[in-house]
Amino acid sequence: MEITFRFKVERSANFYFFVQNLSEWEPWARLEANEFWRTSLAIPEDVIANLKDFASIHRMYQRPENFLGRWFFGYKDPWKQLRRSLRPKEFEIVRNAFSACEPFFNRLWIKEEKSLRKWQFILTKRAAELRLAKKIIPTLASLYGVRFTSRTVTSHLLLSAPNYLSGTSGRSGDASIIMEISRFPKDKPAAVLGLLWHETIHCLFDRQFKRLASKTTRKADGMRIHEIAAGSLFPRGPLGQRALGTNPPNNRYFRDAPGMQENLFGLMQTYIDQERALDRQYVKEVAKIKSRPEQSQGGRQDVDYTS
Repeated sequence: MEITFRFKVERSANFYFFVQNLSEWEPWARLEANEFWRTSLAIPEDVIANLKDFASIHRMYQRPENFLGRWFFGYKDPWKQLRRSLRPKEFEIVRNAFSACEPFFNRLWIKEEKSLRKWQFILTKRAAELRLAKKIIPTLASLYGVRFTSRTVTSHLLLSAPNYLSGTSGRSGDASIIMEISRFPKDKPAAVLGLLWHETIHCLFDRQFKRLASKTTRKADGMRIHEIAAGSLFPRGPLGQRALGTNPPNNRYFRDAPGMQENLFGLMQTYIDQERALDRQYVKEVAKIKSRPEQSQGGRQDVDYTS
């Protein structure tokens, strides 16, 4: 089994991320980034207010099969694709939103592109270290019961707020990751690699386990449990600490089970040591642990990548 990582820095992807985040079309927009951009770039309030129509349109195109943003990742001419996908009036509103934001994005991009190119170099070099993959891939294959010969994961590197690190998978393609890292400290590559492997689990390994978790418990809890399982490995779970050298987390690492990381890590370590696949018993044990502490703090991220 082999995984090849490609790291892409694209103006179009970052421009889209900038506009859609400022529009706050979804409840988990990166508010820290918006505050930073509005202040540092002196973006007028009327520009932000005029993004409401764009936000309304984006909410109409948010399912995987018609996601508005997908054309900005890896396509040479996203506007050509959008013209085919949107109604004429919708296309005009989206184009106008980008035009209004472009002067501010251009000023930001001058600095951010250089930072992202540095991250691209760092991650390309580190991810190519075979010794890391030899420690990681067999364990993931055993835990999730997944086998393949070779796969390529594309990671799109994006803007971020200062000292902020986050990511998601699937929005820009089946085997793709979005990583917000431009202003994350470059002396902490292990944390970023941990995020990379965390999202790679979601891309390549845990689809069947997600279904199992949802069938074993309530669907909402199942979705959370599959995230807890990945977080119990990377970035700061036992596999991340052993293979990448990430630091142990603080008590807020699991937002859905604050203060319970030792119990969850111990459970995952048992499965690793015994070379067992994650099963219904694992789901039930996580559900028990998860029910003990205070309620979830909410938010998009279930794992605090920077803790």
